Amino acid sequence: EVDRLLAKGTVDHNQHQYDAVISFTFNLGGQWMKPANRIYQYVLFGYPSEQEFLDAMGAWASAGGSVVKGLMQRRIDEADMYLNGNYKRFSKTYFGAHLELTKKDTGATMEGTGKSYGLFYCKAGEPVGTMPSAVREGYYLVGWIDSATNHVYTPETIAPGKIMTL
Repeated sequence: EVDRLLAKGTVDHNQHQYDAVISFTFNLGGQWMKPANRIYQYVLFGYPSEQEFLDAMGAWASAGGSVVKGLMQRRIDEADMYLNGNYKRFSKTYFGAHLELTKKDTGATMEGTGKSYGLFYCKAGEPVGTMPSAVREGYYLVGWIDSATNHVYTPETIAPGKIMTL
């Protein structure tokens, strides 16, 4: 099925890219293989940037309507394999965060999503850069707080090499 799909595209995949697509498909099944999905478009026709590819692959990290850290890590590992040929598990190349508004943020949503949660990925060891915003009338977002450590993440924060729930 993957071979037939890749034959429709314009991208010539090397071995590690092919292996990443096989892993992705093995874990998800064929549900990603629809033209409306960004990852479908990027795998078949190329991607605009490393960040765009990482975000598109990383978006597939939920099960039963909930974000799962293990799936976030799996997507990071598959993206690292595809982009960089890194076959190691628990990649430290990219940072992933599950951003979530708390109950005390009632009435707030992630800007542009209408949801109270989101997934965020970037390169580890570099400034986080643009982060999703949250919107609530009368408030502005200073940063995201790691619920385990109370560390505040802002666009200037250097991204660690592990997944966080913020």
